Amino acid sequence: MQKREHKKTDEATNIMTFLSGLGCAKELFLNLSYEFAKVLSKTSNSVPMSLPKKCYLRGLRKLSLGLNHNDRGLAKVVSCLLNSSPNLSDLEIHDPYNYDDRRVSSLAPEFWEEHVSTECVQNHLSNITFYRASESFQDCPYIVFSKFLVMRARALKRMSIKYQRSKDHHLYADELETVRGELQQCPRASPGALVEISAVDRLPWY
Repeated sequence: MQKREHKKTDEATNIMTFLSGLGCAKELFLNLSYEFAKVLSKTSNSVPMSLPKKCYLRGLRKLSLGLNHNDRGLAKVVSCLLNSSPNLSDLEIHDPYNYDDRRVSSLAPEFWEEHVSTECVQNHLSNITFYRASESFQDCPYIVFSKFLVMRARALKRMSIKYQRSKDHHLYADELETVRGELQQCPRASPGALVEISAVDRLPWY
């Protein structure tokens, strides 16, 4: 009985079942909280690399995610979605956490190379936007995923990181210039792609 009940509430299985029913969706917004990430980390099943081929999200053109993509469990959901959405062209990631938040975790740089091998990233992904709650990038592997996408997305037109401007924004000027330089020097799969970091006074609702 206990095993049967655990299977019923396994979040990895539940989210895969949910996503498998969205084959006709053209746009998808998914908000995965810190609490969900904690539950996901305790499940017996792991999120697979992709959905079954018959359940691919072939109609999906725009994907908006509200999550900490540096959490390993949530990063697996992100990679599964990318690997299962062959025609995705527009990706948004809304990250609600500050760099010093206790809920921020780090992810090994090689994670994305090991988990994402996808047609959409290589051939269709043209617009990528990251929304970030903090303008500090210190000790945060935040741009690892950004750099991975810039180096892989052959159809990329624009990759933007938009961060919320703080009252003490002058304290982060050097950090921002370092990050901006890293991104500009990153080899691009699409030579004409615009890569930018900019401040906004208010982040979009997620």
